[in-house]
Amino acid sequence: MTGLVLVNTLLAFYLRFAIFSSFGSILQIETNEGRILSEIKDDLRNAQKNIQTVQNKDEVDELPPNNLSGLWVKENNTDCSRYYLNQVGKTVFWYGEEREENPSWAHVVYGQIQGQELLASYSDIPKGRYRNKGQLKFRLLEPNKLFLYESSGGWPSNTTFVKSSDKPAKAEVPIVPIKRRPINIDVDPIEVEEVYRGHSYRFIPLKKSWHNAKKDSKEKGGYLVSIGDVSENEFVVSLIQKAASKRNEKNPNVWIGLNNDNDNNEWKWESGEPFQYTNWRSNDPNNWRGWESSVCMNYNSNEIGQWFDISSDLKTYYVIEKENPKD
Repeated sequence: MTGLVLVNTLLAFYLRFAIFSSFGSILQIETNEGRILSEIKDDLRNAQKNIQTVQNKDEVDELPPNNLSGLWVKENNTDCSRYYLNQVGKTVFWYGEEREENPSWAHVVYGQIQGQELLASYSDIPKGRYRNKGQLKFRLLEPNKLFLYESSGGWPSNTTFVKSSDKPAKAEVPIVPIKRRPINIDVDPIEVEEVYRGHSYRFIPLKKSWHNAKKDSKEKGGYLVSIGDVSENEFVVSLIQKAASKRNEKNPNVWIGLNNDNDNNEWKWESGEPFQYTNWRSNDPNNWRGWESSVCMNYNSNEIGQWFDISSDLKTYYVIEKENPKD
């Protein structure tokens, strides 16, 4: 179309110039040279506008029909992970994390939209414990839906993501540093301890890895809490609720004494009690990426009291159980 416009413009210019040159000296024409040149300039100006319109249309047709900016989650919202996307033209910036507090993974993604596909690269960042990177290929399905059909670097493929809202990207929210006072676990009033069925349960307001929490529990004459039935699980939840209320904390996930870091990869209580009762969160345990060998009790508002497997290196709170409360 662009070539046709230019040919028509040049032809019009040639015909007008020929008429003016051949007959201008013998005919009394009403249109003078200035008017002819003005009309030629108008033709060229209109041609340029037509060319730009075609180019702009081609660019628009290549872009997806929707804007990907906003908050995204996995389809059916199978876990707590969140993905914050920002689309600028054909470029997509992406930040994702398993959860806001102590995520086992967090990553950034940079990609380009090509037709109805998003081709991207990702890299884990130090907020989580993984250090992977790789390539991702998404297909734009219906509006507000992405399907990951190919991936590398350990990211599971065949996953569908849906847009939850048009909430601004997380990176746009200013980060305000929080000043925390030092905690002495022996005298700090935020620590909570109660007795249940002849055992004491003590919430420790320090964040440690699972193995360090186990060591500290042993030094204090106890062990990481073992949970044998639904009543005991509910009691531990109530203990965490009291501690959370005093600390004004929303999601104080805690270590419990369950671990499968053994030769047979069997779930066992650190206390040696029989492993019979479970209260797993949906899709757990999943040993994601092969690194999850210890168990936390979840305090998320939608999953209070449920368990999930996680890396032993995660640092979080814990509950110590003792068989002789008076000791």
